[in-house]
This record gives sequence, C-alpha cells and structure tokens, in this order.
Amino acid sequence: MNSNSSKNVSLSSADIAVLKTLQLQQKLEAHTATSADLLLVPRQSLAAVRPNPGEALMASGPCTMTIWDAPGDGSYTGVSVPMVATGFANRTGVQFAAGAAVGSLAANMFFKKRARKDAEPRWMPYSSGMMTVSTLGWYIQDQAYGLVSWGWQDVQSIEWLSQSQTELWLYSEQGNIRVQMFSDWAELVFVAWVSATFPDHPRAHAYLTKEWADRVRRALGADPFTGQPIGAVGR
Repeated sequence: MNSNSSKNVSLSSADIAVLKTLQLQQKLEAHTATSADLLLVPRQSLAAVRPNPGEALMASGPCTMTIWDAPGDGSYTGVSVPMVATGFANRTGVQFAAGAAVGSLAANMFFKKRARKDAEPRWMPYSSGMMTVSTLGWYIQDQAYGLVSWGWQDVQSIEWLSQSQTELWLYSEQGNIRVQMFSDWAELVFVAWVSATFPDHPRAHAYLTKEWADRVRRALGADPFTGQPIGAVGR
C-alpha cells in the first residue's frame, strides 16, 4: 500500500459517525460496553436534552424525517353558479351565465383532479431539527413543534437503506406510519434499536458497506473492523 495514499482521502462527518457506531456495536454485542463507551461525541456537542432516569445520551446532530402519506383524501368542494330569476334575459345576460357555467365546470374539473392527486401517497416532510440519540430512543428539537421524542417501544421495524438513511415503521395514535430518517446518526438509531429490542436482526450489519470500509482504510491506514494498521502490499 502506498504510504501517501491516505493523504488524498478524507472522511466525512457521516463516515466518522458510522465508524463510531460500529465501535459501539462491537462492544454492545460483546457485552463489554461501559457508560463511557456510550458517549460518541464530546459532551459539549450534545443538545441540551434532559435525560430520564437511567437514560444515557449518546450523540446529537441534524436530522430530517419524511413520512409516506397523502396530503388529502380525494374529496373536494365543487363550485356552482347561482341562477337568479329576473323575469327577463338579454343577450349579454345569457352569454354571461353560459360563460360562468363553463368556468364553473372547468374549476370543478381542476379541483377534482387536484383532489385525486392529493390522495396519492408520497414522501412528505414530517419532522426536522437537531436530533439526540439516547439509550432509550431519540429526540428531535423540531423547528415547528418543539421537542418531540420516540422511544424504542414506538418502533415496529427499522431497515437501513443507504448511508445516513433508514426507513422506520412507527406506532402512532393514528396507526402505524412509515417514515424515513436522514441523519449522520441514522445508523446509530438503527444499531441502538437493534441492540435494545432485536439483537438477532438478520441485517444488523448491513450499513457496513465495502465502499465505506475502503474509505476508512485509505484515510486512516487502519482496518475499521479490527483497528489494526494496514501493512504494505505483499507483506
């Protein structure tokens, strides 16, 4: 291996978050994690969230969540033209009434089409702000709704999609909802949930891609899985 190769490779904040998540996962699986191991960022980098008794805060960072939903239910209110009996009708009045009726029909067709489109599910904004991941769930200091939280008991399933992106099924008062999470710490949410509720998850290590591992090796000159230095080629 070229000893200068690492100089041309830098790790993103997302790459570093995945590396810290892997290191914690290895300790959780080996049952050797200590309270100090749970803190993955400098303490001053944590958002000011007050933990519950027995809860440890692990990391904070920006997060966006989207929801698979429809903005409407397909219903709409039609537009009608009021007809008033005046006892007479001139040419201009008849033409005006006919034109208004055509306009009303066109408007109703537009509203009906828009209502039908609004009934089609799509990914829509759900929550956004600074996220803090803990041993019991995660918090988001939402820009619109203030501090909101989800516990592991609120999560039915989590699947990793790509770096910094996971898909979750959550319990809610309206039933199960499907959301996607975009954050450098999305993998930490996944691993913490797996460790707390589903240690036999069949894809517990799916987020550890070859591309990510190769970047870490080139940037740090060490294997991300063992921490051992990478020797020269041929040795």
